[in-house]
Amino acid sequence: MALPEGRLRVGYRVLVDDNSGFSSFNPRWCLGEFELYADALYAAQQLVEISLSQAGLGKLSPGEVFSEYSAFGDDPFIEAFGNAKEPELKFSAWAYAGCVIKEQHPSQMVPTSGSSRVRKASGCPDQTR
Repeated sequence: MALPEGRLRVGYRVLVDDNSGFSSFNPRWCLGEFELYADALYAAQQLVEISLSQAGLGKLSPGEVFSEYSAFGDDPFIEAFGNAKEPELKFSAWAYAGCVIKEQHPSQMVPTSGSSRVRKASGCPDQTR
């Protein structure tokens, strides 16, 4: 469960950058703070999926969706605070976006960024995409 920023002493904060960078005066905002990394990861993944839907997932080609997402979508990332343990593998919103697009278009090439370690941390199956 997400708590308002500043309520937890130890946990994981999901911060979000606006990929467009010009849509507001403050392109970074806080989605919430979570006691568990798994909850923060889930929240970040859900936000990416919403952004992909808004970018045309299911309507445009994989390349067009990824291009729209990477230009205009929300780009969440997770940071540990307090004495929370840093996750072994970092979440990458762009890598996760590539995985979601690939699930929709399994036979087509999807542009992604990041190593397989990043993709695995993002929630993708442990395979080359």
